Amino acid sequence: MAYLDKIQNPEDLKKLSITQLKEVASEIRTVMLDKISKVGGHVGPNFGIVETAIALHYVFESPKDKIVWDVSHQSIPHKLLTGRLDLFKNFHIQDGCSPFTNITESPHDHFNVGHTSTSVSLACGIAYARDFRKQNYKVIAVLGDGSLSGGEALEGLNIAGYLKSNFILLINDNEFSIDPNAGGLYGNLQALRTSNGQSPVNLFKAFGFEYYYVKDGNDVQQVIDALNIAKDIQKPVVIHVHNKKGKGLPYAEQHTELWHYRVSPFDPVTGETADLNKNDSDSTIDFILANPDVVAVVPGTPLFGRTLQQKCPERYIDVGIAEQSAVAVASGLAASGVKAYICAASSFIQRAYDQIMQDWTMNNTPATLLVFGGGIYTSDYSHVSMYDIAMLSNIPNLVYLSPTCDAEYKMMLEFSKKAQFPIAIRVCQDDESEIDKRKIPPLEYQLNTVKQPKSLLKNTTAVYPNISFMLKPEIYQQGHDIVIVGLGKFFKKAVNVARIVKEKFGCEVTVINPRSITNVNFLFLSGALAIKSDWQLLVTIEDGIVDGGFGQKFFAHYASQKERVVLNFGAKKEYTDFIPYDALMERYNLDDNSIANTIIERFKKL
Repeated sequence: MAYLDKIQNPEDLKKLSITQLKEVASEIRTVMLDKISKVGGHVGPNFGIVETAIALHYVFESPKDKIVWDVSHQSIPHKLLTGRLDLFKNFHIQDGCSPFTNITESPHDHFNVGHTSTSVSLACGIAYARDFRKQNYKVIAVLGDGSLSGGEALEGLNIAGYLKSNFILLINDNEFSIDPNAGGLYGNLQALRTSNGQSPVNLFKAFGFEYYYVKDGNDVQQVIDALNIAKDIQKPVVIHVHNKKGKGLPYAEQHTELWHYRVSPFDPVTGETADLNKNDSDSTIDFILANPDVVAVVPGTPLFGRTLQQKCPERYIDVGIAEQSAVAVASGLAASGVKAYICAASSFIQRAYDQIMQDWTMNNTPATLLVFGGGIYTSDYSHVSMYDIAMLSNIPNLVYLSPTCDAEYKMMLEFSKKAQFPIAIRVCQDDESEIDKRKIPPLEYQLNTVKQPKSLLKNTTAVYPNISFMLKPEIYQQGHDIVIVGLGKFFKKAVNVARIVKEKFGCEVTVINPRSITNVNFLFLSGALAIKSDWQLLVTIEDGIVDGGFGQKFFAHYASQKERVVLNFGAKKEYTDFIPYDALMERYNLDDNSIANTIIERFKKL
């Protein structure tokens, strides 16, 4: 490398000519391709924003000037320009370079982020603090066009629009979020692009911003010129930069959706990769395609590739990166007699928590939430996926189901289609095992709707129903003294732990698949367990956090029965960052032998 390995901070960048900056851009792409092709990561966003990142650090004085990146999945060029070339060699691993901005890595990173639409509001807070403390520095929010439709981004625009000091919002417009941008707002961006920024209808001016358009955001000189104009304007200003997502990689430029993010390694020349056409959601796709009365509502995440958009576009609603609206739209569909399925990732559902309660479950509309990717996994700190059980299992009227395998998932999908109340299902995407080939019992349940007395409603005729749903668990095997309840995909773990306990301790163990995370059927369990087992120790194993989770319901229920002990196994309440899966199992004492040994030692003390 002629330049990049000599850039330790942005001041080194300022010494270079425009021609040399173009060489730096080429070197950044070479370095990124070499590493990401080996370990996976965000391809399109980082390759598209290279020249913009160079221009930002060429014009401004980071870290004195504050550059706040939205999502920050496009921040690798920024990192390579701020002294992290060596750290990037350890990318996507524990204690290595994060794919997102990270305040522990560098003073040039101002927030730990990883979710969308947050940069404008975060930067507004910095700008208000600057003005309040009478300090002098620039504040720049970098916002992708895909993030622009998120509610918090629009709220941030509204707040920033009446600032009376310098505030720069750089719109990184590559015409995509993860999927193609969806929604009416993007018609205005298109009009601005095709008119070279001269469209009489301008969203940003309506919010109170001055506005400048950069036609070719992959021309570093054009971006530098625009930023030099904006840096001294004493009011909010938008720099609308149009660039090419995946710039420099022909296959990423041509197949933009597929190359937003790559899970596995790929050939840097051809782009060939094993996971390119892999789809783990086949059962969901088959269910939606087979039911013409079903509508899928997706908040901007490509869980199904292009299958549903192509095969049933009239039954596929992409609301953009807007989980709140996804839930509200689905509830509106359900209230109007249309069966709606919200398809969302576990790490994003907390963004819709208010709508889950207010717009959906309080109204008891029969929509279904399919939660993808829930559980304990190796991930960065911003995409930890093990909190969905604690979040969703204590919401009134919501029935949260957890299948142990794909066959049981299909059974629950069919059940949800007929249900007339809110349901969530934790999608099971594990490979099939021998245990999954068992005969799975049908879903048997009791449902009661309890209405509040009119006296509590001030003599109105309205009623607010509360759903009482009791699902019959599956008793997989009957034993004595010890009961293990294995939730969802950890049911297999429960079966294996029971085998180890028997081998080491000679004790026959009862194993239960609860099937439902909410409304644990203790009445059924009390009767079923009393048939053959005067149990003393009950163990719960869940693929989520213990605090506020599934297992603690058992602990609370049996707390008064002093002759019985309940042990809960699950994850700790914490943010983890690229900890390998086996290390997580060890960290939480969730490997099969550790659980079995703990059970045996505790039982010996009874």
